[in-house]
Amino acid sequence: MHLRKQGGKFVLSKMKKMEVQETIAFIGGAGKNCPVLMKKMAKGKLRLLFLYNEDEKSLDFVQQLRAEQNAEAEIEVVNCVKESCWEADIIAFVDPEAIEEDVLRKIKEVATQKILLLITTEHQDNTSSFVCRVSELENELPYSKIVSVKVDSLGMTARLSAKDQEALQVVGEVMGKAGYETEIL
Repeated sequence: MHLRKQGGKFVLSKMKKMEVQETIAFIGGAGKNCPVLMKKMAKGKLRLLFLYNEDEKSLDFVQQLRAEQNAEAEIEVVNCVKESCWEADIIAFVDPEAIEEDVLRKIKEVATQKILLLITTEHQDNTSSFVCRVSELENELPYSKIVSVKVDSLGMTARLSAKDQEALQVVGEVMGKAGYETEIL
């Protein structure tokens, strides 16, 4: 409710609920590793930041996303990992097992209290090495909220796992905006 002036009198009226547009920074070969997820994210009301790694294929993929018929996302290409992660609400690693130590060092101070997505597909090996990587990241970035996301190749279901319930809820809402059904593991 808010107070506004109408015809010389003050009246109470309902405020419209503003929809928050989450910003997600993607680190890794987004087009190569999770093309279905990226195309679905482009249809959501999100702001997507893709880290440019001097790979022409990644630029071509971002151009394809921008050209998608139903794309509602604001899509940008950035060349600084620290700046993109600083701007982001959510930092998404598309290839969690290939995260470079240099990248972690650069984002450590800007990743505090942010959600870190570790995205894998059903075709990627999600065994003990992945579990170990999650544990390592929890130790290296103790003030971040780590959420594992496993998406199916058809783009229908996202399976989420995390210790932080609030982070699970936020990621579930984001995945819902992208058209995924979510399962909490």
